Amino acid sequence: MDHFAIRRGQAYPTVLTCGETHRVVDVLPTRDARPLTAWLTTHSGVEIICRDRAGAYAERARLGALYALQVADRFHP
Repeated sequence: MDHFAIRRGQAYPTVLTCGETHRVVDVLPTRDARPLTAWLTTHSGVEIICRDRAGAYAERARLGALYALQVADRFHP
C-alpha cells in the first residue's frame, strides 16, 4: 500500500497492489484511516502488508488486519 498524488497538493488516494502479481487490487479515495481499515476488515485473507514507514499506515494496517505481517519497504526512509 502506498499513496500517490493525482495532482500535486490535491487528493492523495491510497493504492493497494498484490505483491505476487504486482497488479493493482484497489484504489481507495483517500489516505485516511477509515477506508483502509474497512477494506482490510472486509478482505480478511490479507496475510502480509508491505507499506512505507509512516506510522499512520502501520496503525491502519493493525486496526484492519490484526494478524497480518507488516513489512516496511526499503524505498521509503
